[in-house]
Amino acid sequence: MSYKEIKIQTKVLIISICIVVLTIIGTSYAAFVWNDTGSNQTVSSGNYTIEIENTSGTTINLGNAYPMSDEEGKATTPYKFTIKNNSNTDVEFSLKLVDDASKTNDINKKDVKIHLTGDGKIDNGSIYMLSNGEIDAGILRANSSKSYELRIWIKEDATNDTIGKQYNGKLTLDTKQIEQTGVTYDKGDVNMNGVIDLHDFYTVYNIVAGYYNDASTIQKELADVQTDGNMTTSDYVLVYSLIPNVNNNLQTKLFYSKTTANGVYNTVGEGLKTKNGLPVYYFKGNVENNYVQFGTYKTSDGGNTIGQPILWRAIRMNEDGSLRLISDNSIAVTTWSNSSNRSYIYQDSNVKNVIDKWYEDNIGSDNNLDSKVYNSYFCNDIGLDKSNYLEDNSVAYERIVEYSQPQFRCIDEYRFESKVALISSDEAFYAGVTNDSANSYLINGDEQYEMLTLTARSIAPAIFGYSDSGFAEHHLYYDTSIVKSVINLRPDVTISGGTGTSTDPYIIK
Repeated sequence: MSYKEIKIQTKVLIISICIVVLTIIGTSYAAFVWNDTGSNQTVSSGNYTIEIENTSGTTINLGNAYPMSDEEGKATTPYKFTIKNNSNTDVEFSLKLVDDASKTNDINKKDVKIHLTGDGKIDNGSIYMLSNGEIDAGILRANSSKSYELRIWIKEDATNDTIGKQYNGKLTLDTKQIEQTGVTYDKGDVNMNGVIDLHDFYTVYNIVAGYYNDASTIQKELADVQTDGNMTTSDYVLVYSLIPNVNNNLQTKLFYSKTTANGVYNTVGEGLKTKNGLPVYYFKGNVENNYVQFGTYKTSDGGNTIGQPILWRAIRMNEDGSLRLISDNSIAVTTWSNSSNRSYIYQDSNVKNVIDKWYEDNIGSDNNLDSKVYNSYFCNDIGLDKSNYLEDNSVAYERIVEYSQPQFRCIDEYRFESKVALISSDEAFYAGVTNDSANSYLINGDEQYEMLTLTARSIAPAIFGYSDSGFAEHHLYYDTSIVKSVINLRPDVTISGGTGTSTDPYIIK
């Protein structure tokens, strides 16, 4: 880690949002009245201060609200507010819209739309799709601020069941201070992972081009490789030349100068969708140039031949600079759980034991291979609305299938570190899997069953699976599925040859 987190849990009520339902004869549905104190609030903890400035006045009354189109909803009067960091230290934050448990909340949250603009962005999602209620997160830089405009309304096709129902919510802010550990990073190591890599090159490029502005003072200083006080084209050109073994670096072979014509996309400008807004480059579609050979099978699990090279497909560059790969062939056929266990938690699952054993047998037992694999983070998104147990979909389903808004960012509650795990449904969506089809390199044509992901699909209970027919529902303890392992390689790994095709894959040294 490049930062030491000083855990200061401050879950602070910023603004109360009360939504009051009026009983009206006729076709009116509800009246939304948003109340707050009308004054600024200050949150102080340790060495930093966060000021919440309300810029909308004391009350916003949306009147007798009724179901409306997205266009009408986005035209309603917004609730405006600003969060400010009035100190000389960076603060990691999570801004959430959560239920007020002291009041009635019986409206179906799928019927309540949310639109956030300003320094955060949610485009016409439902409150239900928010992971743990989070509407924005990242790092609030020293002496900086973020401003927002928030709108909510009842969706156009809400049924009469909405009549007489209530929702009471509140905005909360979770924060924790972050400090440098005293480690001195080389100029150009902008993501401060100890290695100058292609991720640093693209980050400097985006800073210079004006696409990525949310860099801290420290990061901007590191991006100024020429140390002349300005960031210019020469800086990112120089960063590229500093990448170890740049001509044989796997990341540069996979991503440098690649475009959508090669199946390479990026999340630049979609800050809310990645951890702390760092850009991510990933493969999408039926690409044929992202094959990587790494290791050989030492067991015959999954029908693979002992001594056969292990082929992988590159998924993306992670925010920490590592490179995420998924095995091209299945490594096992099993179920998520081997009993009637209803747990969505990957760490408690049968499939984790299967994957861990496969990794130890084929990769972990070889120090040369194991040393090239990062102990990086994975996302076990198990967000569920248990008030509708046995009949409703997960938060991820709402986000991915209903609104086509996947994200690489994962809230802390669902993050875990490991050397091997599964792909997430968000990553599968980015790779080209949709609800009813799969135009993706993730499908190689010989899969007998759906492939497992780390993401909760419904409260059935079921996890997301996928096949050439798109996403599927995999019940935790009785649906047989294919397992493909996912690992993260160090950003400085180099290759001894190959062109990235299935017959001539990049070969890791």
